[in-house]
This record gives sequence, structure tokens and C-alpha cells, in this order.
Amino acid sequence: MISNNDAYNNFLTEELSSENLEELVNMVLNLWPNCIYEEEYAYFKNVLSKPDRTCFLLRTKKQYIAFIYLSIRSGYVEGAQTSKVAYIEGIYVHPVFRKRKLGTHLLQIGEQWGKDQGSTEFASDTEIENLISEAFHKKTGFREVNRTIQFIKKI
Repeated sequence: MISNNDAYNNFLTEELSSENLEELVNMVLNLWPNCIYEEEYAYFKNVLSKPDRTCFLLRTKKQYIAFIYLSIRSGYVEGAQTSKVAYIEGIYVHPVFRKRKLGTHLLQIGEQWGKDQGSTEFASDTEIENLISEAFHKKTGFREVNRTIQFIKKI
């Protein structure tokens, strides 16, 4: 358990553990509804043993309401000046709890985790049509470094 500052004293922050793994996967399915529970459970169970990956979950006394999934990317990251970059793989706040700066709080936790891992840069991405995510990133200090659309076809 990580201590909270006064602005978030109604919420508890937990790092991913075997005790909250199921709750994380349920929120992951809210963020990425095309995912399959069993596959995500196995994936995030594996994250528990990865020192370069973690998740932090927010909860009220009654329910889990938000998470941030983080990694350290050691290869190329678009726009980065270093090769060890803290990366937001996913961030989610339950719709009922949005507009309370909980996403910003999760970003602060992620930034600190990245610093603790030796990173000096924090990166993220979003789908090109996800205007809500784009606005959130810009509002919280991220700058856009590139736009791409990937294509594929069967041959």
C-alpha cells in the first residue's frame, strides 16, 4: 500500500498484487472491451514477476475505480531523448469517478515510479481518434511528437 496525499484521502492506492489482480483485469476489460478475461488475467499475472512493469490501482473502501499500467521501454520510443523511458501502457478511471483529477494523480504516481526506475522521460500513446485521451495528455503536460496511421493487408 502506498500512502496518499490529503487531496486523495478518500481513495486508496495499491500496487498490483495477486490480491487485486482480478479487479485489475475487470477494469482492463472496461478500457479494452475486445480483450478476453482469461488472456488478460494470465498476462497481468505475468506482470507481477516483471521488475520493468507494474500497475497501480485506486479504490474506494468499496470498489476499485482506476488504474495505470506502466512499463520501462528500453528501446526506441518516439520523441524520446533517452533509451530508458517510463511508458503508460494503459490508464483508466471509471466514468463515475472522472473529472476528479484521479487520472492526474495516477500520472504523478507513474512519474515517481519511472524516476525510481532511473527514467527521466515519461511517454504514452493513444488512438488517433481518441480525442478525450488526447486532450487529457495535453492537459497533463504531454506534448504530441508524432501522428501515424498503420496499414496492413493480407497477401
